[in-house]
Amino acid sequence: MAKHLDIEYNSSRENLTISEYGRHVQKLIQHAKTIEDRDARQRFVEGVIALMYQMNPQHKNVGEVQEKLWKHAYRISGYDLDVTPPEGIELTEATNGLKPEKIPYPHQVRRYRHYGTYIQEMLERALALEDEEKRMEFMSLIGSYMKMAYKTWNREHYANDETIKADLIKMAKGQITSLEGIHLDLLNIPTYHSSSSKKQKPKKSGRSHNKNNRKRKRK
Repeated sequence: MAKHLDIEYNSSRENLTISEYGRHVQKLIQHAKTIEDRDARQRFVEGVIALMYQMNPQHKNVGEVQEKLWKHAYRISGYDLDVTPPEGIELTEATNGLKPEKIPYPHQVRRYRHYGTYIQEMLERALALEDEEKRMEFMSLIGSYMKMAYKTWNREHYANDETIKADLIKMAKGQITSLEGIHLDLLNIPTYHSSSSKKQKPKKSGRSHNKNNRKRKRK
């Protein structure tokens, strides 16, 4: 079963290591550290790297960009990420000096703003993949990311998978008609529920108090 990725309130949020990637990417990388199966952790991190890649529209040299992204991910993890980077990339604490390029804020359709500003671009990149299996894996990651963003944006409503998939299909503008078989639980986030146990405690003490009164009257 997937581990929960907790979303906390602003007052208790940790500082962003690299603000250009946003809080969600930082949460994804921190979540990757909790995945016990090494192969699953490797695939997950590669998916996050792909996500970071789509967020940067200026790809000059793919090799250099990939190296920078892997080193940024390692830095965000606190230099504690047990994964195997591509050949030729060495992950050490010396990567701390690498600065990310400024990511421009793209135009986003207001209707889907709660999913984040880069979802449309990531979706277009996923749809451009020729390999069907990789495309669907990326769609699953994007959908899971959207589900996480939806829960963060609106804690009071249940994030229905069919609603997320329907939005994905609409955003694809006719390029896909069905998303059957993809799972949106790569990031299983618990929704916020107010504690009801505290409200019940006064009732218990009240009943106990009444019983004690009856005992006194009998005496």
